[in-house]
Amino acid sequence: MGLIRVRVYTKYLQYQFEFISVPSSSLTYLSYLAAFATYAVTVLSVNYWVYSDASARGSSFPSFWSISSVLFLLPALYYFIRYRHLHERQRPPTRGNRIALTLALSSLSTTIASAILAPPDPFTQVLYRLAAFAVALPVAYLLVYRQQPERTSGSA
Repeated sequence: MGLIRVRVYTKYLQYQFEFISVPSSSLTYLSYLAAFATYAVTVLSVNYWVYSDASARGSSFPSFWSISSVLFLLPALYYFIRYRHLHERQRPPTRGNRIALTLALSSLSTTIASAILAPPDPFTQVLYRLAAFAVALPVAYLLVYRQQPERTSGSA
């Protein structure tokens, strides 16, 4: 590691900036890759689960619910709190729905936990997130697969 000095001259003032150069290492790239992978798993699993759940409940716009639940907090809260309870499922959840819900629950909980509990260092947050994901995945699996299937409108 070295110190990089940049001097900027203007007509009246002289500025000097000093930066610490960080050597590029495979650990840096690996941590960025892990951060991106956990973010991608979170976004894709939430998106797929909301889309499949909304279409199973007979929504006219499942794409709207899936995209808005990933991008905005208020439509996501409305969908999770109100819309799901007003509309019954018209078909039972599939294996893909349950896998997406398991990944969504575990990745969302680990993202929130690492943001609250980890120090603000991005490398440490990635390590916390990966360790928490290893713990949260079996817990989310038990929560999702232990639930009784929801009643469909066609069943008695």
